Amino acid sequence: MAKEKHVYTCTECGAASLKWTGKCAQCGSWDTLTEHVYRQPASGTEPTEVTARPLAEIPFESSHQLWETGVSQFDRVLGGGIVASSVGLLGGTPGVGKSTLILQMMSRIGKLGKRVLYVSGEESESQIKLRSLRLGISEDNITLLASGGRRRHSVRETAAMMHRCAKSGGPALLLIGHVTKEGTIAGPKVLEHLVDYVIYMETAAEPVYRYLYPVKNRYGSLQETGIFKMTAKGLAEVQNLNRLFNLTQASALPGLAYFAAFEGSRMIVSEVQALVTPESKSFALGRQTVLTAAACSCSRRLSKNISAST
Repeated sequence: MAKEKHVYTCTECGAASLKWTGKCAQCGSWDTLTEHVYRQPASGTEPTEVTARPLAEIPFESSHQLWETGVSQFDRVLGGGIVASSVGLLGGTPGVGKSTLILQMMSRIGKLGKRVLYVSGEESESQIKLRSLRLGISEDNITLLASGGRRRHSVRETAAMMHRCAKSGGPALLLIGHVTKEGTIAGPKVLEHLVDYVIYMETAAEPVYRYLYPVKNRYGSLQETGIFKMTAKGLAEVQNLNRLFNLTQASALPGLAYFAAFEGSRMIVSEVQALVTPESKSFALGRQTVLTAAACSCSRRLSKNISAST
């Protein structure tokens, strides 16, 4: 008969303890330990045997290659597409457009002949249905499971269960999480270590634009950025970034220059504005200051590259 084991897990860092305490010994947070009951196999049960094999003898599975989702900006950030049986995490502030992006992407994936399941823990079926109608998405391509209001397990336990499902030959999974005021994804930090890739979605300096960037990616580069524009019918991909970043469209103005910078695998010609004042007699050495990089508001990484080069 299986035995029950009581374990207390911290909801902030994921640390486990055999007894409840008011303060987590790992991260120092108060009142964050929650009780979980695990069933241990009965004594005498033989564990599953696992043997080591030479790397050369392990067959290559073509099903684990990249497959495109149909959203080119999302595929670019991941390194070409989604890997089968992979687990990803998409984070962003509430209202930034995560659910809109995922619903549009799942619709395109469904049209490619793949089966798609949308599981929501906070929205009702009617809310998701209303969004799909607003975006003009055919619900025939998506299977929906809304579990809001039901008993919820801890974030770490749920993520570990889905991770085992994916790695045992199951489907590719993409988890969605909110970003806290500190700028990290809500829930245990161990969640980011569990998944294969982590991408963030943020609002640019111009609120109409959104951009994606990876902070962890086992299958691709961390230098790629995807740009979207929020419209009445959802998120539209921005393909011509040079037209977006060249704001002035003039070449004879004082203090105006163009800078060609690499953002991942793309070269983006951006506008840089600077002002130079005459040298003051009070200082022995002149000083030049770049006041603004006008066209770099959509990408913080691009802004840093231009500022460092100038």
